[in-house]
Amino acid sequence: MEVKRDGLAKSVGVGNFMKHDLEVILESATVIPSVNEVRNALRPAEFRLTYSIEIEYHANILEATREVVELCKEKGIVVAAYGTLSPLFRSTGNVVQKAVADIRAKDSKWSGATDGQILIKWAHAKGFVAIT
Repeated sequence: MEVKRDGLAKSVGVGNFMKHDLEVILESATVIPSVNEVRNALRPAEFRLTYSIEIEYHANILEATREVVELCKEKGIVVAAYGTLSPLFRSTGNVVQKAVADIRAKDSKWSGATDGQILIKWAHAKGFVAIT
């Protein structure tokens, strides 16, 4: 990749690439993307080159993002999680809100934490960079 070779970027990444898209680019890439940015895993991939890779990632869409997350981990690509806090605002009474309440009830160290703090910690525990 010319921008890396010419010293214009320390690393490069892709945006909105799902598993198939990453497989295609990895077949001929001279530089493996360092990060995958996928804003919405439920829409078709929009091909644009960025310096990071980010995917919409939260507990409500774990299955929709499973394959791309596994491939990124296998290839050493960092996943930047976009929308980590969206389950707090998209619907009420969902699985995520119940899980956050359960975490707070089971572990006293989380008793004063906000729902957002718990979800960001969850994303970090999964190995993601959380972008809210």
